[in-house]
Amino acid sequence: MTAALLASNLFAWSLQVLLLITAGGLLCAAFRVHAPRPRLIFHQALLVCAVLLPLAFVRSPRPDAREGGVFVTQGPATARAPHARGLPLNGSEAVLAIIAAGAAIRLIGIALGMWRLRRMQNNGERIHDLPAPARMAQAELHTFAEFYINGEITGPVTYGLRNPVVLLPPGFLDASPDAQRSIICHELIHVRRNDWPFTLVEEAVRALFWFHPAIWWLLAQIQLTREQVVDQETIGHTRDRDGYLQTLLAIAAARLQPDLAPAPLFLRRRHLARRVAAINEGARMSMRRLVTTLAGMAPLFAAAAVLGWQAFPLTAANPVDSPGVEVMPNDNAFRVLHRTGVEYPPAAAAAHIGGYVVASVTLDEKGNVVDAHIVSGPQALRSAVLSSVLKWHFDPEQRLPENRTFEIGVRFTAPATGELAAPVRDWTAEPSSATVGNIDVSRLPATLQDKAATVLRGHEGETMSADQLRELGAALRAVDSHLRLAYFNEDGKTTLQAVLDTGAGQADLAERRTDSDAPRRIRVGGNVQQMNLVEKVAPVYPAEAKQAHLQGSVRFIALIGDDGRVKKLTVVSGHPLLVTAAEDAVRNWVYRPTLLNGNPVEVVTQIDVNFTLSQ
Repeated sequence: MTAALLASNLFAWSLQVLLLITAGGLLCAAFRVHAPRPRLIFHQALLVCAVLLPLAFVRSPRPDAREGGVFVTQGPATARAPHARGLPLNGSEAVLAIIAAGAAIRLIGIALGMWRLRRMQNNGERIHDLPAPARMAQAELHTFAEFYINGEITGPVTYGLRNPVVLLPPGFLDASPDAQRSIICHELIHVRRNDWPFTLVEEAVRALFWFHPAIWWLLAQIQLTREQVVDQETIGHTRDRDGYLQTLLAIAAARLQPDLAPAPLFLRRRHLARRVAAINEGARMSMRRLVTTLAGMAPLFAAAAVLGWQAFPLTAANPVDSPGVEVMPNDNAFRVLHRTGVEYPPAAAAAHIGGYVVASVTLDEKGNVVDAHIVSGPQALRSAVLSSVLKWHFDPEQRLPENRTFEIGVRFTAPATGELAAPVRDWTAEPSSATVGNIDVSRLPATLQDKAATVLRGHEGETMSADQLRELGAALRAVDSHLRLAYFNEDGKTTLQAVLDTGAGQADLAERRTDSDAPRRIRVGGNVQQMNLVEKVAPVYPAEAKQAHLQGSVRFIALIGDDGRVKKLTVVSGHPLLVTAAEDAVRNWVYRPTLLNGNPVEVVTQIDVNFTLSQ
């Protein structure tokens, strides 16, 4: 995956997460989910969805997304050479570098926090003989931990999973028995709930996505609601709400240490007001109301998730190009529905020939490439690009140039020895009959999968003749002209797989392709086509134009047949007095037939006829 594609996906993911978290926060407020426990579960589930749900769709981007990481440029394609060592990064790489650096700094901060906790434990004084309230709390909760007094902290801190440790400030030993019991109960409930590993995971998420404000907001809500849940459980155990509130306020009156340790703190000052309010309100939700609330929120949240996925789709890296081939990305990109892979010519790779090939393509109204010609690039690489782009299929509903013509840039970097040979599945030729084992549509774009499955579904276990298989293939082509039916023998049964006729990894399809499937028309530059002109009729200078001392150029777009004769002329520019004479002459020109892969093809080219008066 290129830096540009990764940066684009990261931006799309950020927008998806922003939409999901915003929708979740609004739904939580609209349905009045005020009870701490269900609120905590909802926020944790929201975090999991925000981080993982967008990634679930990266392999199946919607077809109007840029599938396969293909970006087609409008206007002249700019070949971007690999960055030399020491040169500045481009925009995408710079953004990714900043994000990676920020994540690394945050992760280092977590490691330093772990070291700080361990140092505090080593520098602290272990309490071997706990006060009676603390021993009573341990016995009642059936939860145990090691307790240390450390003068560097002003509030309790709990960490550790197998051997949990509670760090206590020196003032703990001077506190009242009720306060000691409240503090110990609070920390032991954290231990019993295994909150510390959850805190570590949340801090890791914060480090990786430090740039996303919605993630920070959600993590703050999780931390707050977790403490509110522990507050409720502590009060339920001690049955002393007023005493617990007094303990909170007493700790808040002290100078709280900075939040540097990756561990749940007894109190964060910014949470004090909301924790006190929650304790006073004692919010609860009945099971009936909880079920009703979840039933109402689930479809709305699912709709928000689908909206985010459709509005900001992620793009999977293109798997079809040969190693060393990269279709150049560009900000002004046209969406491609599906395309063939660009193969690195073995002879060129063996000779270590690389470089940039720029192809100009013209689309029809359905988005298929009908004309193409190479603008620039090494001769040994041109045919590979041309034969590929002629089979590409673009989204016809997007905004295209008026003439539906633009350029595509492809970079070739000679791969190391042995990298060109890609594993190819052992496809078989069309069988005379086949017992269908499985139906596979997984290699198709998302929108074509359902349509192809509809055509193929129901034939599992059926023995089909060659004519029936051909009918099935024709039904697939009726769905999309690029679809083909491939066969694969496995354990005595035949797997039917719907595939795009890309020619990459499907040797059988390439061998069975008929002449009618080959490209019949290409676009060639005027200077190149001029070299193939074998019969040229000179235009007659119109008398009216001479009398008016009129001179200039007439430009045509010409369609030259596969026999080399001019089939169609379209006037692009020129004075009306000169056009007729030029057209009468050019229609009688004859060219040497243009061959593509050994077959004659039609050619679209530009012809300029110049009229100049002698001095």
